[in-house]
Amino acid sequence: DDYQPSLREFLTKRTVARLAATGMKAVNAVAADILEKASNVDALVRHTFHPRSTRFTAVLDRLPSSAPAGLKVIAHKAQHRLLIQNTSQLNQTGWIAKLLDVIATEQVSVNVVDSTDNTCTILVDKDPNKLEKIKHALQLLGNITELSTVGWITCAEDGNRDIDDSNSDFQRALGELYRNRVKVIRSAATAGREITLMVPEKYMVHAVRYLHQTVISRS
Repeated sequence: DDYQPSLREFLTKRTVARLAATGMKAVNAVAADILEKASNVDALVRHTFHPRSTRFTAVLDRLPSSAPAGLKVIAHKAQHRLLIQNTSQLNQTGWIAKLLDVIATEQVSVNVVDSTDNTCTILVDKDPNKLEKIKHALQLLGNITELSTVGWITCAEDGNRDIDDSNSDFQRALGELYRNRVKVIRSAATAGREITLMVPEKYMVHAVRYLHQTVISRS
């Protein structure tokens, strides 16, 4: 399959900064953050795989009136997923804070924290060295009941539009993955107009391709 994602003509600085922080390869996260804070300073980002091409994406403070709002970009990266269970029902107070403190002590950044009852799911970058740093310490605070590698996918909307349109994109994204037999572990649509999806790592590349072809390319 020689499918290549289409190049966006315009994106806002806010969207680029959000996606650079969640795995988008075209723009450095630090550079994107600096650019977002610099009003009236635009940037041109060339095609990742064809840097000598005359085509580029203009990164602006706001979308021009000619550019339709919608889901514009997608970022993805592999993550270690740890599911930790609190083994002491009498020690619930501050338990998650202690987990995060242990991870911070080892200087490992956390990308996602999701807690339900006495369990906590933590996503950290896929790095064996980082994982080994925190595993032993976390086991002192609870049982690691699941350790796996997943793909974390973020689709970002650019521009303002009706909430019904945003909900329709979310339904379309899940429907497309279901039709292509891609297992979705977790999904969410945030108030910041983002769709986040967690899939097994082996499905990540296929999921991104399906989403580009059916959801992102139509916006």
